[in-house]
Amino acid sequence: MSHENESLVAELKAGDRYFAGLVDKHKALDLKIKLMESHLESGSPDEIEVLKVKKRELKEEINALMQCALSSRRQSPASGDARDA
Repeated sequence: MSHENESLVAELKAGDRYFAGLVDKHKALDLKIKLMESHLESGSPDEIEVLKVKKRELKEEINALMQCALSSRRQSPASGDARDA
């Protein structure tokens, strides 16, 4: 993840509980999948695949929210604009 994306994620997590919850769920699924794949936690290949699909869906929603945030930033006038004076 790029530095710009990391800072956007941190900013969105701080200001949006829903977004923060999505990121937390994504991280939890990532850890669970890794544990299952390394046989430190039990899980069938089918169970792992279901978790991977859920993780991918969360990632898609996270990315969509990030794109929305970036788009709204681009459309907002810059602070310090002459109209603010």
